Amino acid sequence: MPINHLNRDALVVGICQYDDLPMSQQLDSLAEPAEALAKLLETQGGFKVTRLPCATDLTLDLKRRVTLPDLEQAITKLLYPPKESPTQTALLFFAGHGLVKPSPLGTEGFLATSEADGKSVYGFSLKTLRELLHHSPVKQQIIFLEACHSGTLFTDFQVDNKHDYCWVTSTRAHEEALAEGLLVKALLESLDGKKRLENHITSEMLINYLQNIEEHNKGWQRFKYEIHGESIILSGVFGGTQPKPVTNSTAKLTQDQKAKLVNALLECPTMTDRELRSAVLRDLPAKIANKIRDASQSKYHVIDIVYTCLNYENGLTELVKALRNFEEDSLPMQALDKVLKEIYPE
Repeated sequence: MPINHLNRDALVVGICQYDDLPMSQQLDSLAEPAEALAKLLETQGGFKVTRLPCATDLTLDLKRRVTLPDLEQAITKLLYPPKESPTQTALLFFAGHGLVKPSPLGTEGFLATSEADGKSVYGFSLKTLRELLHHSPVKQQIIFLEACHSGTLFTDFQVDNKHDYCWVTSTRAHEEALAEGLLVKALLESLDGKKRLENHITSEMLINYLQNIEEHNKGWQRFKYEIHGESIILSGVFGGTQPKPVTNSTAKLTQDQKAKLVNALLECPTMTDRELRSAVLRDLPAKIANKIRDASQSKYHVIDIVYTCLNYENGLTELVKALRNFEEDSLPMQALDKVLKEIYPE
């Protein structure tokens, strides 16, 4: 079983069995990508993943029904963990039918459970989900809904300053969703650091990726999203451990690679500001920092920093870690991560 090192919990729900709603072959095809997403969240997101419904081999079992009590219990458990075992980050992914119920007070959206018929039984209310999220003790909240009319999650939306959140739905409130699973496909592509050559994928990076998809694909179905608060790392945690340290052997770097590394560092504002650069060096192990010669010009100072760090085991890893404390997830830091992945692909 995955170990929840970082207090990150995920619930991945896939419902393909319905008593009174259409069960298309395309809906069945969501099984494979939904399970792939669950595994990605475990291996690269550091999440402890609960699957609903769950097979005996601990994968999604989309041949089984999920009733409203099943879904209510699982979502409540996700968003209201025991006080003695608090959760820092909670993620809900749902794939299945979505329904709407018109009323004089407006249209209410639902995540359809297996007994839903769209007439008298609808499923799990998205209004209820919003209320549960608002009152939840979990600080970081991530919601991914792959369902028709899932954009009704944002009906009467109000900013919640108590939480950091990233909510994404596959459609706007009035739209049906293509059963091929546009959102889960986008998530698999965008959250896989191996494909995108990123150390970390954040909530802001995901939204940028989704916006780019929509700019190049002008279909009628449109994602809807809201992010708020501090940035949330979605993947790049690698099952609760830090990314594999880069190898530090000068023999493996060509002069061109060293130059590319130096140039990427010089694109980071922290490394061109003398005081901030000195602060980064103070975060390095003393045996490395004491060997770095001072220089008045940023370029020559950074060159010496790189060459010195490369002479020590994990020296470059220590430098990147110290720099990230200042740059966080800035665009220059993302560019540096790409350069490191190119130089050290393993």
